[in-house]
Amino acid sequence: LTDTYIIVICPQKSKIIEGIIESKSKLATTQKSKLLLYILLKITQDFTTKIKQVRNAVIAQEQQMQAVTNKAIVVLTKNEEILNQYLFSLVPLRNVLEAIFSGRYISLYEKDYDLLQDLMIAVKQSEDLCSISVKSIRSLRDSYQILFTNDVNKTIKLLTAITIIFTIPTIIASIYGMNVKLPFATNPHAFLILINITIVISLISVFIFARKKWL
Repeated sequence: LTDTYIIVICPQKSKIIEGIIESKSKLATTQKSKLLLYILLKITQDFTTKIKQVRNAVIAQEQQMQAVTNKAIVVLTKNEEILNQYLFSLVPLRNVLEAIFSGRYISLYEKDYDLLQDLMIAVKQSEDLCSISVKSIRSLRDSYQILFTNDVNKTIKLLTAITIIFTIPTIIASIYGMNVKLPFATNPHAFLILINITIVISLISVFIFARKKWL
């Protein structure tokens, strides 16, 4: 900081600094501690805003849990990664604030301490919100896994029931396809009798599976 310029070291253009400059706020570079805390406050507010946006997206997914799609899972994974990155950034920021609060690196006025304490509380709240959101995502992901497992089980039960129902006529037809003496072999109405028996057994199977909620 100088009387005329603010020197910021950043790997890319900082939208926060640009926003401060474009807002034409009345900031005095002579009040170095106050200006530094103001910049850190803007950074914290930006973190909080973005964390809340991700949090709202997670809540929206929780409300639509029944409609699970691959896209929803991808979005959930991306949100978890974003929150983890925010969390990893907030911890060093809190350490910086604690170092500033110690007074060893920059001289602070009494009002600056009050602002710094509020700033530390805001960072801690952002950390907590971020951690809660990550836990919500993990819980939601576990719920998705349970739903997927239930859907797979239902599908397996349905396919098993259908297979058994269609296997019954196949077995009866296979038995009567043998060149051996069988019941109703000489009966002129053997075909109709076997068809009726097959239908009855199949209907009984359908009824049993329906009661067990396999169909």
